[in-house]
Order: sequence, then structure tokens, then C-alpha cells
Amino acid sequence: MSNTKEWAKNQLEKAQKAAEEAQSRLDKALDRISEFQKTVEGHNVFFLSDSNKYALSDINSKGSVVWTFITAEAAAKFFNLSTAEEKRTFDGVLRELGRIKLRSVNSFNEQPANVLNLMTKDGWIDVADGPYDEIFDVLMTSLSGGRQHVRDHIEKVLVYKYLHPECYKLPCITISGEGGVGKNEFVEQVLGTIFGKQQIAVLGSEEAFGPFNGQMLGKTVVFIDEALSEKTNAESLKRKVGNETIQINMKYGIQGTYDNTPWYWLGGNGTNGAVMLAGDMTDRRYSVISVDKSIMHWVAKHLGLDDEITSVLPDSHPCVQWYVEHANALSDREQVAKYFGSIVLKWRDQKSPPSALHDTDYRKILHAQTSIIDDIVDSIFSAGDFEHIEAKTLYDVYKLTMKHDNPSGRTKGKKTFLEDVRRIAKRRYPNVVYEIADIKDQGTKTRAYVFKDVAIGKSFFLRNREEFIYETSRGFDELVER
Repeated sequence: MSNTKEWAKNQLEKAQKAAEEAQSRLDKALDRISEFQKTVEGHNVFFLSDSNKYALSDINSKGSVVWTFITAEAAAKFFNLSTAEEKRTFDGVLRELGRIKLRSVNSFNEQPANVLNLMTKDGWIDVADGPYDEIFDVLMTSLSGGRQHVRDHIEKVLVYKYLHPECYKLPCITISGEGGVGKNEFVEQVLGTIFGKQQIAVLGSEEAFGPFNGQMLGKTVVFIDEALSEKTNAESLKRKVGNETIQINMKYGIQGTYDNTPWYWLGGNGTNGAVMLAGDMTDRRYSVISVDKSIMHWVAKHLGLDDEITSVLPDSHPCVQWYVEHANALSDREQVAKYFGSIVLKWRDQKSPPSALHDTDYRKILHAQTSIIDDIVDSIFSAGDFEHIEAKTLYDVYKLTMKHDNPSGRTKGKKTFLEDVRRIAKRRYPNVVYEIADIKDQGTKTRAYVFKDVAIGKSFFLRNREEFIYETSRGFDELVER
């Protein structure tokens, strides 16, 4: 009997020990789960099924949200998942917290529960009341060329983007003319503080219109700097500005159709504008602004100085010293919040997106871009003896005319120029068509694109370049007087 009691006692002790060990393992597992929950929530971790990667975000020192994507192997090292059991537990925590997603998107629109939206307003600034640094008013005066209605327009579009970030129909702000007006400062510092620097992209024309435009993905503002009107791909730009979706092609990466999240800016320092205008309804995409004074001109005005600012100022100049003293406010979150709060108060009740700004600047730039082409088309197509002109010859006439009449102006690319000529001909010269024709030249026969008068009824033409352009004794091309 005693043996039975002894055996039962041993069994009980073993069971208690096993229970204690099980409880210990359970406590450790619960502690690890709790630790994983804190890690997942602290790093904002998700798992993306389509790419088999973990996504985690943090907010940098500038208040911007930064997403990082890592493999399972990297995640195990980063989160110290040393065993297969810990990896399964970590993924189980993600599942319980609803953080295993099918895929990720960049959008300001509502998404299904199984989709991770990488566009977040967590790093956006909160508006505040109170006086702000005077440099904001000087900068806005510079960007608007001292015109209140232009300043109002920029502020209206900015406020609408902040309150309705999903709106893709906002007009693109194009600013051209004098350099040093503060375009980059406004976009990179002020807008970068409002929306977070990670949601701002400053690109060159090649980055914006070249084969790889991945830097546009997931941005709230895209600024295309030094956009030349003759080099800016007008058709590519039209496919971006004002459209609901955008084609993204990353080098060695993703490509496809995505939500068109950015508000676009174009900047250029020339007199012919930052974008090639069409003179029709397609220009509704662009708010056209031209400025002819640098920000130092407006600093001088603000300080009550009579100096005419026509060149780069030395560091000792009072305008430069004032600007350096106040420039930090442009990226100071408290100062930006107060400035932005003042304009939100003015424009928060807008019921619809602001229309594009088309006033004297628009008409001036449109005239500068089209007047020479109009003159060339009229002088050639309206001539009584006009039969045809090859497209190449007509473009050479245009380049030589620009060289003589507007040497500081920007010459359009051949494709854009010919599209303009075809549009003008369709409107004013319906008898002139653009097509391939047979060309005879000194006994040889070739084919070329020509503008021809269909009333002539010819099946082929003699090459007539010498009627429009001749070669000088020094080997230079010159225009034939007409």
C-alpha cells in the first residue's frame, strides 16, 4: 500500500512540475507575444503577400513617414526571431492584428481591408493660430510677382490639396521668367514641411518624362525643375496632369497604372514659359505664372530700400543678411503651421477645385510661343505660288527664323513644331495637308513628309528647298527673302 502511495506522490509531483513548466512556457510565450505586439505596433509592421516582404514605417526627424520593405530573412534578423517557432508566432501576431495584406497601394482613396495604403497623412502638419515670420509674405509676393490675385490662386490650390488630397484635377502651377524667385524654397521647405519631405519630389525633365519615372510614385507634390517649354514632353505631361491614374515605370522595379496622387509644379527661368501651350481647352491643366523680379527685389521692397536688384548680391548686403536670418522659418514646423493656418482660414470653404489661372501671363506666353510659327505658316501657305514644302525644310526655316528674330528664345523640337503647324493649317488652311509624297531631286526619287496644296493635284514634287533656304559661300544656311 505504501508503494502505491509513494508512486502516486511521485506522479503528482511530476504532474505539478510539468504544469509549472507548461505555465512557464505559456508565460514566456505570452510575454513574447506581448513583446511582438509592441514591436509590430511600434514599427507599424505589415506583411505583403504579393511581394512576400514585410513593410514597416517610422517618422524621421523632419516629421516625414518613411516606409521600408524587407525580406523574411532580414525581418528575422531585425526583429531577433531566432527560431522557427518565434517566426511563426510573429506572423501569428500579424494575423491577429489584421496586418497581413494582399498588396500595397499609394492612394488618397479608401481601400479594401486587405490592402495596405502607403499614403498617410501622419507626417502632415497641423494648422495653428498666431503670428508667423514675415518671410512667408515676402516669398509669396515673390512667387506671385507682387500680384494679390496670383498669390490667392496659389494659396487656394494649396489649401484644396491639403483638405482634399484625393483630388487629381488641380491645375499644375507653372512659373517661368526670372530665376531666384523662391520656387524651390517654397516646394522643398514650405510644402515639404506641410506634407512631409518624403511626399515631395523635385525632378528634372529627364526624370519626369524619361523612361523611368518611379520617383513620382506616392508623392503629394511633384516639382519639375528647369522645365524648358520646347523640351517638356507636352503629351506626356497631359497624361499626368488632371488624369485619375498615372503610368509608373521603375528601373529594375515595378511598373503599371497607379493613382495619380501628386499636385504638379513646373518651374523654368526662360521667357517662353515652363510648358508648351496649345491655345485650346487642353491648357485648362495649367495655371500660367510669369515673374520678372527675384526674391531679393522683394526683400529690398520689404526693407524699404531703393536698391534696384539686377545681379547676385554679396553676403554683406542687408537683403542677403535679412534673408539668411529668416530663412530657417520656412521649414520650422511651428512657423509653417501658423502661416498655413492663416491661409486655411481664408480658403477652407471652397466647394470645388480652383480653375486654372489664365490671365495676362497666359496670353503673353502663348503669344511668345506661337507668333513666330504663325508668321512662318502664313508667309508660306498663303503665297500664291505655294505648292508644297517638305517638313524638314519647314522646320529648318523655323530654326533659322528663331535664330534671327528671337536668339534668346527657346526653339521647339521638330515633333512639337510640326504638330503646331498641322493644327494651324487645319484651322486656317484646309487646302493644305500633311502626308508622305514622292520627291524628285536631280534624277533621284525619294519619299518625304510634306505640307502640300491638295488643289494642285500632283502625284510627285520636285525638291524645292532652294526656294526657302540657300547656302552661303561660307557654308551657312540662310533664309531666302520672301
